[in-house]
Amino acid sequence: SSGEAWIATLKGLFKIKGTTITKAKNHGQLPSNVIKSLFLDKDQNLWVGTDKGLYSYNGNKFTQIKSSSDSENQIEDQKVYSIGLTDDRKYFIGTFGAGMFFYDPYTFRNLDENDGFKGTTVRAVTKVKNDKVWVGTDKGLVLLKGEKIIDRLSKNEGLPSNVILDLHYTDRGMLWIATTKGFAKYKNGRIQSFSSGLPSKIVTTIFSDNSEIVWLGSDGSGVTAFKNDDFYNYSMADGLASNNVYDILQSSEGLIYFACYGGGISVWDGKSFTDLFNDLPDKRIFSLAFDHDQNLWIGMESGVAVYDGKSITTFTKSDGLAHNETRVLKTDNRGRIWAGSFGGGVSCYDNGIWISLNEKDGLISNTIESIASLENGTLIFGGKQGISYYDPTEYDFPLIINNIQTPSGDLSINSTATGEIQSITNDRIFIEVSSVNYNDRIENRYFRFRVPEISSDWSTPQNLSSFEFNPQSSGNYSYEIQSIDSDFNYSKLLSILFKVVPVWYLNPKTAVPFWG
Repeated sequence: SSGEAWIATLKGLFKIKGTTITKAKNHGQLPSNVIKSLFLDKDQNLWVGTDKGLYSYNGNKFTQIKSSSDSENQIEDQKVYSIGLTDDRKYFIGTFGAGMFFYDPYTFRNLDENDGFKGTTVRAVTKVKNDKVWVGTDKGLVLLKGEKIIDRLSKNEGLPSNVILDLHYTDRGMLWIATTKGFAKYKNGRIQSFSSGLPSKIVTTIFSDNSEIVWLGSDGSGVTAFKNDDFYNYSMADGLASNNVYDILQSSEGLIYFACYGGGISVWDGKSFTDLFNDLPDKRIFSLAFDHDQNLWIGMESGVAVYDGKSITTFTKSDGLAHNETRVLKTDNRGRIWAGSFGGGVSCYDNGIWISLNEKDGLISNTIESIASLENGTLIFGGKQGISYYDPTEYDFPLIINNIQTPSGDLSINSTATGEIQSITNDRIFIEVSSVNYNDRIENRYFRFRVPEISSDWSTPQNLSSFEFNPQSSGNYSYEIQSIDSDFNYSKLLSILFKVVPVWYLNPKTAVPFWG
């Protein structure tokens, strides 16, 4: 659109404008002059394939595109001969001798040491107005807008400490800040710090309730209520389940819930503390969250539990969690539950399914200690060395039949594309399918099935793409299969029709000659 043209040559990258030919600015950042392929995207970023890897170019700087560290083949070592873009902004990169590479630069967008988070761990993230996000690190506060740092706050500006442990932003525009040396409030460019009156200067968590009482958790000294500049301290002597308070939140009924590590959950009704229940599978609790139905989710050392007011259901790594040690829980705008773990990445629960993401998928870190959900559906994960913006593409994708094995032999794809498959009762039929989806790793794909004529409920999702059908009664059946990827995109429904008849000696049409 600017009237410029880019030319790939064996002696470098050149730009033509009018009758003038110039070599690309900062060409020396490339490892080689041998340019094999070019692609210009909608944002006017130029993708440059060389005989020593793939680079993006913004007109001033070349940035190397790297494979994940666990990849069998590294794109950094390859001759890149072709670059193609899909409708949902995913790249396919063709190489000489190493096959095809897939690159997704938009689902995960990481801000790390190159973006101002060098040597930091992000323990708190909270959204504010106008698409701004406050990020608490162990080197102070960072304010983001449009995925760029626009402000910083530290001890130099009045914070009690640079080590931020928690953040809470109120509807009235007040930011409450928990640190290792007290707490602070920030509004309209002004910071006010507090430390005297606290039983412990280490404030593990901070929460402002509907009455504008600020609750402050500690590690070993109970909880403090801060109201009208007065401090009210509570401990186990007052009925608190434990003096280690790691998370605080309020229910729709106005009750205050406290995650008491080692003691369980305490509830404050405005007058006294009560234990929520004594039959928790693990009282080492890090985090709490309410879903859209006001079910209470509990993040523990040994997994995640959910309490519906009557009973408790627990989930562990064997149920699909990334890791049992759950540091943070968050409900997103769609009502899904996100669980950040210590060492395993992040997991999401939706419609009875846990799906997990980690560094192999593009996540900034496998240790996630903070999660924020933005109005536009984007999620922010805070961990070691920075944050990840997660903005998956929504789409559906097809399933294909690889093989259907019956007692009488294998059926080809063509024979099952239309019509129905004839079978008899008690036949064991094996079905093998594949999802046409290059967006995630194979181990992140789940499959489920149902037979509506038997039950409308879906099966428990499985990683295996093979299924067995063993009809016990005669009749017409539709065997339905669906795949789910790591972004919770569902495939198009694959329906295989079966006509099941009784065995020949129980079928009147075939048994008449036999009976005479």
